[in-house]
Amino acid sequence: DEALARRRPLLRDPGTDAFRLLHGDGEGLAGISADAWGPFITVEAAGAGPARWAGEVARALAERLRPRGVVVKHAFGEPGGTPVEGGGLERGKVEDRIALGEGPPEELIVREAGVPFLVRLLGGRHAGLFTDMRDERRRLAASAAGRRVLNLFAFTGSFSVVAARAGAAEVVTVDIVAKVLEWAKENFRLSGIDPGRHRFARMDALEYLALARRKGWTFGAIVLDPP
Repeated sequence: DEALARRRPLLRDPGTDAFRLLHGDGEGLAGISADAWGPFITVEAAGAGPARWAGEVARALAERLRPRGVVVKHAFGEPGGTPVEGGGLERGKVEDRIALGEGPPEELIVREAGVPFLVRLLGGRHAGLFTDMRDERRRLAASAAGRRVLNLFAFTGSFSVVAARAGAAEVVTVDIVAKVLEWAKENFRLSGIDPGRHRFARMDALEYLALARRKGWTFGAIVLDPP
């Protein structure tokens, strides 16, 4: 209840329907986070201990917010990991289950501060938009106009889209996974922006930085959020 009271402005914002509902340790729920995605909610439990409470959290959120459905994601497994979208490591495995109501569609369009993004709530740990970076995207939007912006470890390009919408002279989106770069281009199109007006590089971020140094490329803003 305290967490939802703090989110009251977001719950009432007609231009935002994707945001972090519960933020783990910050709200006394170690290992548990929850996100709103339009009419759906996801609850993620990191490890076996938090997973014991995920169902209770899902039911509490469903009672208060009346979503169409709630998906519980259980992240578990051994340390280490395998390469995933965004160039990082997915530690262990993720299991999805429809805890309450109906399951979400394969793809869903949500909005953050009026900006549309394509998300996929099932089949992986990350839906395609890191909701806890909302304030950082807003900060970039306030400073991107007229600048050449570099987005490293770009994933699905949410920072890139925000910069382009804010009037960046050019946005360079870098990720090692081809699939997420195509996803990023689709996010550009959702905002009515031609991806061809900007640059996309399927490269390791460090290799791109080495190339930029050799070429003498400079940028007015750099987004650097390694996995």
